Amino acid sequence: MVSPLTLLKPSRFLLTRSFVGESFPTRCILIYSGIHYDALAFSFIPSVSEADITVFQLEPPGEPAYAGILQGAKEMAGKLKEAGYNVDTATFNIVCEQCGRGFIGEKEAIKHAESTGHTAFGQIPAEEDG
Repeated sequence: MVSPLTLLKPSRFLLTRSFVGESFPTRCILIYSGIHYDALAFSFIPSVSEADITVFQLEPPGEPAYAGILQGAKEMAGKLKEAGYNVDTATFNIVCEQCGRGFIGEKEAIKHAESTGHTAFGQIPAEEDG
């Protein structure tokens, strides 16, 4: 079964829906950090990930109700933004783990990789920026 995706980007509170105009009974919600995607899961039993719900019914009798899930996802995206979950790859601080040199943004890191052959990079945590 194909389920359209709803994408939340905490950095901009962007809400995007795929398959707009199509009629699908279900939807999945993804949270995008700027680097990777995480599927939103509703946990009836938090200690049992196999019981998580990641495909939501748009219309009743779907449980939990999609409108409530979407509202909760938007609130969570706000909390993730406040916690620094989002990454702007154009401006984040990155370090070459092979030589220790620091860069601002992925473009500088790519140039360094191309000129040196270095391939191991890591993000410098915000408290170490500056």
